[in-house]
Amino acid sequence: MANNSVVGRWQLKSWRLAGADGDTFPLGPDAGGTVLYTSDGFMSVMMMAAERPAVGWPPATMPASAEDTIAAFATFVGYSGRYEVQGENVLHHVEIASTPTHVGTHFTRGFVVNGNELQLTHRTPSGSEGRLIWERIA
Repeated sequence: MANNSVVGRWQLKSWRLAGADGDTFPLGPDAGGTVLYTSDGFMSVMMMAAERPAVGWPPATMPASAEDTIAAFATFVGYSGRYEVQGENVLHHVEIASTPTHVGTHFTRGFVVNGNELQLTHRTPSGSEGRLIWERIA
């Protein structure tokens, strides 16, 4: 059973990486996104940069250069799967992802819910600390 405090639909307010060289915003300071946690243990997250190249699907509907296609992919993060709360962490079991190497992996996120705000934290392989701030929208 899921932890009731994370259950809901949340809108991204910010995603910041704090590293030795200072703070960065992986998808820019105006990134948007949504994370959903259901009461039966399913989660889904999608985040994107505010400005992305216009590419269509299938490609024939809006031809795009290889550079625009790469830029569109590089400015979007999405994955979903089951989740479980373990103490002060939420563990995401990735079943589907925009990045193929994430499928079958698990992401551990520290979490704190304070009213209508959800804060998720994580460590990157390079040692930076990621902090995502979400606002409850449902």
